[in-house]
Amino acid sequence: MKGKTITKRPLPKESGNSTRQETFCLSKSKKNRQEWEKVEDYSLEWNAPYAQTIFRIVREYDFYKKRGVWR
Repeated sequence: MKGKTITKRPLPKESGNSTRQETFCLSKSKKNRQEWEKVEDYSLEWNAPYAQTIFRIVREYDFYKKRGVWR
């Protein structure tokens, strides 16, 4: 799959009661340049990192979809 790389890698468990996180890598390509520019614009507007911006977009999309705004 040229131009698309998604890697999901769990971080090693730490001792204690800390939360466990997973990391992923998302690469951008020429095909999704316009969408990535939208992510960058929202990231600047919300003053948030890219990962937080992407998850906020997904949450808001889900919110409006469940309420019938988008079908």
